[in-house]
Amino acid sequence: MVYYTFSQGFRPGGFNRTRGLEAPISAGGVAQYDKPQGYAPDELINNELGWKTEFLDHRLQLNGSLYYMNWNNVQLQFYNPPVLGNTTFAINGPNYTIKGLELQLVARVTDGLTVFGSGSWNSAKQTNSPCLEVSNPALVGTPSFGQCITESFQKGIGVEPLVNPFGAVGTRPAFSPTVQFNLRARYDWSFNNYKAWAMVGASHVAFGRDSELAIVQAPRSLPRVVPVPRDGSGRSLVLLSTIVNAFVHKLFAGIEVLGC
Repeated sequence: MVYYTFSQGFRPGGFNRTRGLEAPISAGGVAQYDKPQGYAPDELINNELGWKTEFLDHRLQLNGSLYYMNWNNVQLQFYNPPVLGNTTFAINGPNYTIKGLELQLVARVTDGLTVFGSGSWNSAKQTNSPCLEVSNPALVGTPSFGQCITESFQKGIGVEPLVNPFGAVGTRPAFSPTVQFNLRARYDWSFNNYKAWAMVGASHVAFGRDSELAIVQAPRSLPRVVPVPRDGSGRSLVLLSTIVNAFVHKLFAGIEVLGC
């Protein structure tokens, strides 16, 4: 059997918990970014061509599909206390094009031995590069309004470049492996009116890199706030993200760090 599927889907929009003006131009300066009150739906359009086949008197089954998807206006969540405030908020971001291949195999090798296998190849690319734009209503009519925010003031550090959090054209979305497959073998037998089976398997996941940009995730178990000593006596509480942002370049010696 050969089939073709066209489908569409979306995730509904919603509201953010708080609003606020963030990313000041300088110490005590005007904030550049007005956190949005809500976010719009994102949309997925899928085209799929597939097949389901059986051979060798139904002892071999081979299924597969080719797919091409457009994922537009993707919803993303941000949490960047030094720049965008100490609350998480959602916003609509870039578009992606996804294409790939999936295969599935089931083979009855003998009456007792069955082999299962499946695999996929996936190519996902970002097709546009939006940015956080200057949106503070107080800046309407100025040359910067509606332009990309490229730097902001961070307390204790100063004015720092702001790397576009949406990423660059051609980059791959997170958690999108290029290749993944698995293979299992199961053997069934009977003895003394009992049925028994044994199975072994293996799997593999590979994330390809199509650009020179790498994203390194921090463990979620790290504290958000840490105590640091101050001059004289006592100590101060500082956001861990502020410390990492100031010294991240020392963690990757010999590598240019664009942002944190």
